Amino acid sequence: MNHRTQLKLKEENGDHLVSKYLECHEKLDDHEPSHQNASKLIEEAWMRDRNAPAIQSFVSKHNHTPFSVADVNIVNAMSHCSPDEIADLIRGIHNSVYALGIEEARQFRRSKVLGVLKPSSEPPKAKSSSL
Repeated sequence: MNHRTQLKLKEENGDHLVSKYLECHEKLDDHEPSHQNASKLIEEAWMRDRNAPAIQSFVSKHNHTPFSVADVNIVNAMSHCSPDEIADLIRGIHNSVYALGIEEARQFRRSKVLGVLKPSSEPPKAKSSSL
């Protein structure tokens, strides 16, 4: 088989059009697969490689975390924000996390003082306070 492809290019050169032809003199032998068979062979090779034991035992280092609808809405809302507005949002989140950490530390200290975390068979005794 002798395949010949011509592509006519026209370009403006001054006042007249110049025509150029690009020719491809590619020869495909009869024993070579056609492009339709070749695409099937590529798909088969791809599936064979995808089913190889080395690929099946591969574990990605990255965790896939599914997004909830609320997460998607937040990301979409933040995509319209300026960098300064995003920095303000991050500062607000940072301050909230810091305040929650301080509150958790205070609750933990309180539970230590009350003896809530000690393993015992008896419930902790309440201290009497005089009012």
